[in-house]
Amino acid sequence: MRMEEDVELARQFTAGQAESEGWMRGSRSLIHLTKGELDAFHDDYLDLLARYARGPEDAPDDARPVLLRWFGLPAD
Repeated sequence: MRMEEDVELARQFTAGQAESEGWMRGSRSLIHLTKGELDAFHDDYLDLLARYARGPEDAPDDARPVLLRWFGLPAD
């Protein structure tokens, strides 16, 4: 995991969200999951990424490259 890059992206998100005209979106949550539910959540996330994935050659003219990050870890 390239955490330095992720920390820098979080800084950019915080600094630029208000002026991004909706291009910067984020969410934070605390939910209670079993290990199996966490596995399913992760798999669903990968499925969601695959559903929207396309290269620049297939993207509409108004599409932009977007960096996405997801990780889950126990809070206790």
